[in-house]
Amino acid sequence: MEAGTAPDQAPAMARALCWMIERSFYHASQESREKLQQVSSTCEHIRLISAGLTA
Repeated sequence: MEAGTAPDQAPAMARALCWMIERSFYHASQESREKLQQVSSTCEHIRLISAGLTA
């Protein structure tokens, strides 16, 4: 992924991903502890995939 200001470049994608994760945690926290754990596991998986640490 390239650095730059275009929507498909790293800074814009990182901001969008951060926002999506934040919203996911917020909504899950309003539902239940179980939902919060599920969202946490999903976000962890996304981070590992994004970093190339898992397939």
